[in-house]
Amino acid sequence: GSPWLTAFAQRSPFAEMFKSLGKHRSGASQLLAELAELPQEEWPGRLRRLLSEQIGLILRRTIDADRPLTDYGLDSLANHELRARVEAETGVRISTADITTIRGMADCLYDKLTSKADIAAAL
Repeated sequence: GSPWLTAFAQRSPFAEMFKSLGKHRSGASQLLAELAELPQEEWPGRLRRLLSEQIGLILRRTIDADRPLTDYGLDSLANHELRARVEAETGVRISTADITTIRGMADCLYDKLTSKADIAAAL
């Protein structure tokens, strides 16, 4: 991502929410370490819970995984902040088109993370 966007996202409300995820000594995110210990078929559910919890905290409401995030007031700036935080936490770049619903975003992340895991396993 862009350096200015990453710097901005580190100071945003999303940064505060995702900081609680922390880092392991190896430098890998806690989320990725947690996913590595789960069977891959459980990843989409875990990603949905994480995204729902974090976005719910920021928007201060319960988030339905299938309802468009724009219905909750997630504007383009918050969308960019979320993209930067997701990329920082997972190493996966998502586009604004991927951020429509929690379920859609989690499925997109799952597809990209499993693709990365498959490539790493093949090496």
